[in-house]
Amino acid sequence: MIKTFVLAIFICSGISQECRLFNEKPLYYDNYYECVKDGYGLSFEYLFGEVKSEVIEEEMLFTKWVCKEILTDQS
Repeated sequence: MIKTFVLAIFICSGISQECRLFNEKPLYYDNYYECVKDGYGLSFEYLFGEVKSEVIEEEMLFTKWVCKEILTDQS
């Protein structure tokens, strides 16, 4: 079994209390460190690089992300 980590980034609204998956395509990592590093960096880039400040303010948007460990069979 091989450890792999998958990063899921969510954009959440403080108004509606709902979150939606932002990165529809899963991001896979060989180690936890790289996954966490990208979790912080990409969630910041996605929120502040792709969403207008007015929308962030109006919807009280924030990001939430997780690095989940999965075990895979070695191929």
